[in-house]
Amino acid sequence: METPVSFDEIIGEDSNIILYARPEYGRTTLLRELRFRSLEKANEIRFPRIPALLDFATIGSTADAMLRSVRNHVELLPDGHDIESLLKLGHVTLMIDDVQFDDRGKIRALGEFVKRYPKARYILSSPQYSATHLGAHINPEMPVRFEFVEIKEFRRDDMRQLLARYEQCPNVEKWLDRIQDEFREINLPFTAANGSIFIEILAEKHNFSPINRSVLMEQFIDSTLRKAAVEQSRRETFDYTNKTDLLSHIAAWMTKQSSYMPQREQLREQIKKYVDDKGLVVVIDNLLNEFLIARIFIYRADGRISFRYRGVLEYFIALRMNLDPSFKNWVMEEDRYLTYVREILYYAGKNRNDPDLLATVRERHEGLMALARDEIGDVDLHSFDNLILPRDGDGAYEEIEDSLSRAPLSIEERDQERDQEITVDGEGRQEVFRSEIKKNSDKASMSLMLYSGLIKNMELISDAEKRANLAKIWDGWSTLLYASLQFAPKLAKERKVRINGALYEVQAPQGMSAKTLSKLMMLYLPHVHIKLISGALGTEKLEKQLVEPGLEEAEDPKVYSLLRVGLIADLRLDATPGAIEALAVSLKDNHYLLWSLIMHVSELRRLDRVKPAHFAKLDTPLAIAFANLRGGDAK
Repeated sequence: METPVSFDEIIGEDSNIILYARPEYGRTTLLRELRFRSLEKANEIRFPRIPALLDFATIGSTADAMLRSVRNHVELLPDGHDIESLLKLGHVTLMIDDVQFDDRGKIRALGEFVKRYPKARYILSSPQYSATHLGAHINPEMPVRFEFVEIKEFRRDDMRQLLARYEQCPNVEKWLDRIQDEFREINLPFTAANGSIFIEILAEKHNFSPINRSVLMEQFIDSTLRKAAVEQSRRETFDYTNKTDLLSHIAAWMTKQSSYMPQREQLREQIKKYVDDKGLVVVIDNLLNEFLIARIFIYRADGRISFRYRGVLEYFIALRMNLDPSFKNWVMEEDRYLTYVREILYYAGKNRNDPDLLATVRERHEGLMALARDEIGDVDLHSFDNLILPRDGDGAYEEIEDSLSRAPLSIEERDQERDQEITVDGEGRQEVFRSEIKKNSDKASMSLMLYSGLIKNMELISDAEKRANLAKIWDGWSTLLYASLQFAPKLAKERKVRINGALYEVQAPQGMSAKTLSKLMMLYLPHVHIKLISGALGTEKLEKQLVEPGLEEAEDPKVYSLLRVGLIADLRLDATPGAIEALAVSLKDNHYLLWSLIMHVSELRRLDRVKPAHFAKLDTPLAIAFANLRGGDAK
């Protein structure tokens, strides 16, 4: 049974505590907050103690060395008192961060210190893997008793509470969805610290208006490196610009040697070479330690160091592409560039207009799509107009109708569903994997993600260029949908398939017939593809091109319009009701595409991603659509 523990309980009690959590769950931040509140409420606490916060790595290997470290980290002492007398009287709370219980030397020193000062209070923070094993808590073997407190994972409702503090946030639920999506795409752990930084960026610098992912990551790094700190206002020999240039150099060096976890000495030597080449004066170890303290770098096993977050590494690779044309050309070599999709998109988001890059990606994409079509077989995108769904399994239709007539999921139900998307930040998630892409269809899919992202990020290209490229992008996504639909009946029948060595299984009731499952999959696949398109292409900055199609687009396959309008709805643009109504009328005789549109609206409605005012305007168009599909009248 879980029992919540409040800040006041922790700072007001006398018990010794071991706080533990998974990486990046905020142990250090929590200790800092406890330190602050201990000082703030000193007059209210029954037995006040002076906090001393230090890192486990700095405590030394003897009790005497640890005492010196405590003396250097304790708050200003009352007149006439020294730290040792206060420790003996118990008027000190010693907070030690990142305790590694397998470091027997330092743990022995800590035990000796506790034995010498048993009346002091001890609050230790430790990674979960060090404090627990197979559900059992570590026995620290200290002369005093410790209680264990787990810091639980950050969830959507916690992030909602952070967002609700900002009056300028126009729509908490919309921005909660956006922030969660950004965390997933940038590959950052969903934590209170990261969430607070993101919200501060969005609130104070952009007033909760959309910004591209590259800008968001840049400002996240700005905040992490404390660009706006007072000390950065002085002109230093190695300022913020120097630091980011160095970090981009290190990222490129790691990339070219395909080794992202060098030994400390190797990394130190590379920093020294950079500093010497620039003719600057800087203490190398201090600089390296600064990057470690700022969590730009992190220690790994065997004395190795890496970038803490893969997304930060990707950003600095992109920054080097901007600074060094030869490195950009290296990344863009034809046998390599599809393994650097995220980096190229960060580059595009920072640059916003690189016609040569766009032309290169477009030309290669067209070649890859031609090869993919050869693997898929004859592709006729107009065949969507007359696609016949399996004849049995009519329950699928009733389920869509019932879903539209029901109220959206409650906030609690929606949180429960979307909380499952929050990935635990295991260390492997931040490692770099650049697997070789062999199949032409897989290359085409990666190329499509890249091509879509370039159009999303290159907002400074002309309207005509955007429209011309969007036509090719709709063609690519429609072809991908066509290939997926070919695969659906087999997957519905066999319920599992092995792709590239990995086994995928369909989770469906055993009693459901293959035809019913196939029908549901066929109806749901367009919605899935629209969600993929939204992640790759979705931005309000393409509103004009999405909402106002040109006359030349009238002859395009109707599936293009389904994807375009589906994206409009997913972005919750003001044109949503009118676009859906117009498309429903145009799809009057195209049952598969019309059912797919209704399924998409139904899923958005279920997750409360359709504005109530918009849904009210869809009442009549949806009724007419159902009448066309099911027979009878619109009433």
